[in-house]
Amino acid sequence: SSGINAEYGSGNQYGGEVTGLNVYAKELTAGEVAAMHAAGMCPGQEDEHKETKLITWEEILEQTRSGTVTEFTPCIEILLTELNQTRQELNTTKFTLSDTMEELQSISTKLNTTEFTLSDTMEELRSITTKLNTTEEKLLVTEGKLKNCTTTTDWDWSLFTQARYINQTISAEMA
Repeated sequence: SSGINAEYGSGNQYGGEVTGLNVYAKELTAGEVAAMHAAGMCPGQEDEHKETKLITWEEILEQTRSGTVTEFTPCIEILLTELNQTRQELNTTKFTLSDTMEELQSISTKLNTTEFTLSDTMEELRSITTKLNTTEEKLLVTEGKLKNCTTTTDWDWSLFTQARYINQTISAEMA
């Protein structure tokens, strides 16, 4: 017959490229075909129509071939490209991680220094608080003594105008 076969000679010959050809026992919807197309030549997920396949691509690859056949493995090329991209991303991530680790070490050093400074400051604060409490106790005792001095006796200040006190140092013994 004429047609495609006439161009390539007689018999059952095909001159072109085919990859991932599957024959299904049911008619696929436009949405199902669109989803397969969107998944690309190397879909990473399981074929959801596996149970309706009459002829699988794997079965076609197992058949005996004649003539000049060149193996075409697009998935390997695609996967190698993806692998190289992933390696580049990994290297970039390693450098970023290294920089982040250096920053973390720097911050950790600053934190340790701050903790030591805070510890010293806390010790100083405890010492000052102790001194302040001691001073407050002394002040309260002195305040109590002063209250006793001014409230227990009504002084006759004219006493100090007597001749024996003039030009004298006044002490408790003289009173």
